[in-house]
Amino acid sequence: VTVANNLTTIDDGVTLTLDDAMIANGTIINNGIIEVDALKTLYLQSATLSGGTIANAGAVAITIDSTIENAIFNNTQLKVTGFETLTLSGTKVTGGNIDNFSNIVGGTIHVTGDSAINGATLNQGQLTVEAGSTLTLDGATVTGTTITGNGTIKVDATNTLKLNGVALDGGAIAN
Repeated sequence: VTVANNLTTIDDGVTLTLDDAMIANGTIINNGIIEVDALKTLYLQSATLSGGTIANAGAVAITIDSTIENAIFNNTQLKVTGFETLTLSGTKVTGGNIDNFSNIVGGTIHVTGDSAINGATLNQGQLTVEAGSTLTLDGATVTGTTITGNGTIKVDATNTLKLNGVALDGGAIAN
């Protein structure tokens, strides 16, 4: 299934399963649940997912710059292809692996509004937090990533953030 050049709305109480589907140059306004089943992939190419819940038991792959905003993202596997950008704003990603690279080329996660990546493992690439934005990383492990920008990285009380081979450039860390 490919949804291209389209605006789609998911109504409250409705679950839309997008197994091995691609959203290309489209926007989904999600008032319900987007579901990706185990061993299946949702591909995002110049796409925007806005609102609601994303229940990802499979994989979501960013293959051309895309945005996830104002959403609750229950994650198993999130992939950002090298040279591509995933923009997060008002989004809480919980669990799973976030692979921010392909082969040896890194991708970018760009935080433009307060967001969280909690209980997840973030591997490689660049993470940029814009000024005025906070990224909460409770119970996360970040490996081989460059964190830049003038925003804030936050770890809430009683939580930990594990860093391994991480370069920090700019911004603030709040605990």
